[in-house]
Amino acid sequence: GFEKVVAVKRILPQFASKEDFKTMFRSEANLSAQLQHPNIVQIFTNGEFEGYLYLAMEFIDGKNVRQLLAQCDRMKQRIPIENTCFIVAEAAKGLHYAHEFTDRKTGKSMDIIHRDMSPQNIVLSYDGNVKVVDFGIAKAESQTESTKAGTLKGKFSYMSPEQASCENIDIRTDVYSLGIVLWEALANERLFASSNEINTLKKIREGKIPS
Repeated sequence: GFEKVVAVKRILPQFASKEDFKTMFRSEANLSAQLQHPNIVQIFTNGEFEGYLYLAMEFIDGKNVRQLLAQCDRMKQRIPIENTCFIVAEAAKGLHYAHEFTDRKTGKSMDIIHRDMSPQNIVLSYDGNVKVVDFGIAKAESQTESTKAGTLKGKFSYMSPEQASCENIDIRTDVYSLGIVLWEALANERLFASSNEINTLKKIREGKIPS
């Protein structure tokens, strides 16, 4: 008789038969399920149903930061500075926990990097909680497969210069990406947005940040 409202994430139909995507999806389940922190969405279980892999996770009744910024733009308003700082500080707590996370069996650092910090992946609940979501492309030291050379993963306009250049990255890339989110929320405009992805990557690599 026990019931709980959850969010269910499943692999998209066009990727359901592709082993590399299934491996990445399982990696997210195995990685995320270990993370227990108030500022990270909790994973309850995972499995396969009618050929589709799925995750059952904590349901957050609210909106993500991208939706909040879009609403502010429509209303010609800004998020108050203190609210912006609170949101980013809470997200930083969740990231820091993931960055410092150690394997409970070996005591070795997992070296987790989110790699996709963006406004869409910071969710605000209506009761005031801030949650980091979607470790779907996170990189952990324990993963058996590394990213293929020359492959970019993440949202281009929130990448660090090193990530955009396919160089080796560490946890600082997440801090940089979260800094872009903070800048955009304060300035109420996009930092590296451009007409196409090539120009966006060029802007990121140049790293010119307006005051």
